[in-house]
Amino acid sequence: MSGSAEHGSLPESAPRSVRSHTMPTESERSEIEFMALFGACSVRLTEYLPRAMLLSIRNKSLSMSAANDNVETVTLPVSHVDACDVAVVGGGIAGVFAALASAGSGAPTVLIERHGFVGGQGTAGGVHTFCGETRLVNRYWTEMVRRLDLLGAIAEYRPNDDGREFEREPLKFVLQEMLSENGVRVLLHTTLLNVERDGSSIKSVYVLNKSGITKLQCRIVVDATGDADVIACGGWRYHKGGPVFVPGNSPRLDSSAQPKQLPMSLYFTLVDSGRAVRAYLPPDCPEWGGDDDVPMISVYPSENTITVKMKVIGFDATDGESLSAAEQQGRRQMMGLIYHLQHKGYRGRRYPTYELAWVAPNIGIREGRRVDAEHTLSIEELMDGRSSDDAVAVGSYHMDYHWPDVVQRAGTGLTTQVPPYHIPLEAMIPCDTENVLVPGRCMSGEQMAMSSFRVMGICAQTGFAAGAAASLACSAGTPIREIDRAQLRERLRSDGVRFDLAPYGNYLRPRRAAFERIAELSAGVAGDVSVAVLPGGEVVAAWSERRDSGWRIRTAVRRSGRWSAPVAVDSVESQPGVRLLHGATRRLFSEYAQLTNRWSPQQLRDIETPVTLHLVTTGHAFESKDSGRTWGPSSHAAAQKQNLFRAIIGCPPLLQESSGTDNPPLTANDIVFWSDELAGSLADHRCTLWTTTDAVHALLFNHQSEVAWRASYERSSASWSSPQRVRLPGCGGSVTALVPSPGDPGSDEHCHPFLAYAGPLDSHAQDAVGSQSLHSPFGLALSEDGGLTWPYRNAESEISAAPNAVTIVPAAEGAIVVFCAGPDVFFRRFAPETVLEPGQTSIGVDHLHDDSMWIAELRATGYER
Repeated sequence: MSGSAEHGSLPESAPRSVRSHTMPTESERSEIEFMALFGACSVRLTEYLPRAMLLSIRNKSLSMSAANDNVETVTLPVSHVDACDVAVVGGGIAGVFAALASAGSGAPTVLIERHGFVGGQGTAGGVHTFCGETRLVNRYWTEMVRRLDLLGAIAEYRPNDDGREFEREPLKFVLQEMLSENGVRVLLHTTLLNVERDGSSIKSVYVLNKSGITKLQCRIVVDATGDADVIACGGWRYHKGGPVFVPGNSPRLDSSAQPKQLPMSLYFTLVDSGRAVRAYLPPDCPEWGGDDDVPMISVYPSENTITVKMKVIGFDATDGESLSAAEQQGRRQMMGLIYHLQHKGYRGRRYPTYELAWVAPNIGIREGRRVDAEHTLSIEELMDGRSSDDAVAVGSYHMDYHWPDVVQRAGTGLTTQVPPYHIPLEAMIPCDTENVLVPGRCMSGEQMAMSSFRVMGICAQTGFAAGAAASLACSAGTPIREIDRAQLRERLRSDGVRFDLAPYGNYLRPRRAAFERIAELSAGVAGDVSVAVLPGGEVVAAWSERRDSGWRIRTAVRRSGRWSAPVAVDSVESQPGVRLLHGATRRLFSEYAQLTNRWSPQQLRDIETPVTLHLVTTGHAFESKDSGRTWGPSSHAAAQKQNLFRAIIGCPPLLQESSGTDNPPLTANDIVFWSDELAGSLADHRCTLWTTTDAVHALLFNHQSEVAWRASYERSSASWSSPQRVRLPGCGGSVTALVPSPGDPGSDEHCHPFLAYAGPLDSHAQDAVGSQSLHSPFGLALSEDGGLTWPYRNAESEISAAPNAVTIVPAAEGAIVVFCAGPDVFFRRFAPETVLEPGQTSIGVDHLHDDSMWIAELRATGYER
């Protein structure tokens, strides 16, 4: 090798492969100066490098000069010069997936990790649970889960579990093998020392391992250290800590407290020895009186072991002395807690036969530095579920703020549920840099926002996006911020990243329940209602309401957690039927397709691309090309007749869910032929349909009785089954299929139908409102046998709904209902657990507190991060 790389790029003559263990020539031999690093971090070299390493390099040539009281300038020889396209610093989950994305695109990639294994907090920190969404991450994540499952090392997905447990040791192996198979060169036991800057770019990173100091020339650097160590070494801006809240049912801001980092946690495991163990409290270890006194802990039982997570407060993860003190304090607390568990117990259970078996190699760190980037994720963005056309990742975890200065549980902290939200690449591009990306927990965000995006599933997405962007910048020869964003998203989409927010709502779905007022009816009289869910997670509602001169049709859109003002679309003389028709609504929530990776990148792009939303009434058809914001006359005249027919009888459109089926979609004529076999006029009935993977199911019911007819159109036989008479809880409303998901009650292979209904009034209520009653008690029902019986009901008798003004559609959370009650139009989102009777499910559902009021208080103090 001759010459040196300029501006972080390789010479023209250099082979496009990673060069390793190359001894530098005299012209290449250089020295590394530590002034910049230790000026930023305010630590001493003698406290940063292992003493044995200092002694071994002292004989080669080591010069030290005192620069000031806090910094020592040290010059050391470089033993090796190396080169790559992408240097990923940090082998945690964000770093691993950044390296997989980069190398998977053909960019020579080096991954630098200070431990003897990769996995970060999931292996070194002992965190044994994937939090957040664990299915819709990317194809590499799916492969990781598949391999862990083959090893019996990961729990099954259950939407109501706040995390998915895995085994740490198998994870180390699975990740290392995936990195090797994808051509990533991994340097374990290797520590970052410093970076070489050239203006706003990094030319090289200096690392230290058993071979000495290596100068690694690179074109792009991904700082996946979790603490933004590369940024600190380069002297770029960063932030630490955040505001402190006083615990309580209504948390208030402690304006007198200095910003603090979220607390650390130490993981350890106790094993049942099968014999009585002498409980012993070592000197200087704390002792507590009872459960209310011990540090905040979580106990995870598993056969004959328990894993304990214990909070350690008051330390700085980015300060050498403080971090060392945290490790020592954590072990003192641990010994005191082991004594407490053996001698006194916790929450009514003692562990007199359990003894210490394992302690995490590192204390678990929730927060270090956060980079100052081109975009800072705010609390409001998470609370509103903000979307962006330039998003490269999706967040799906609630905010998880632990009290930073209270060691006891004290309510844990602020655990506010947030909707799925988009993460832009700008949050990973540090200000004033050209070739650096910072994914994971140290990307740019307010502390409270970071408490959500710090978990491993989201770190895998942001790391993967950073790696894909890095490889694209290398191939295009452009700075990070100038890469083609459409090309980046296409690359991410081709690797299984989903940007439509709606499917992410299945995670912790009971906690995403909502009950909201959409609008007030002008005359207090409702006609018909309809609802559609769009790929970005927006919900569009349409309804008709009486006016003095006739009827008016209005729509509203729910986006970023808020309903827009109603928009008047049309006015007619007689009461109209109203239906919203949207091509992607059913495909959007095909859990079967998600779990089997059936969707191709093109199909995913088709789902995410805004499609025309149709609104059809008894006499007219309209369409919207901007997600329901504005409406115009329909341009699809040929389809209007069929759409109008469907609107009149209350039948939603049925689209093919798979291009692989040989059967055509169900047509309106099929409904006509089937309906003619039933007694009574079609005008007296309302028809609703839902689909499963192998059939289309229909319910036709009369508004004057509780009797309905059910039949199925089997795709294999292309024919209708004989209609069966069933009894519904109510006489109005509509039915939709529950999205099948592992962990749902009953079979995971079927779509259980939901019924939103308005039941008949009893005689007393009818007398009170007159013979032409408009309102009936509103309720929900769930069937596990395809709509034949409805054993699970949740009648809400305090709410009265118009029988014709109830409609329901599927959603990742379970289902969405829009209905008219009294003078208002309402929206409700709910999960199956809402309907199940007590004792019918073993799923434990914890309810998170609504802590939205602290946002206003926070902003009132002028807090910006």
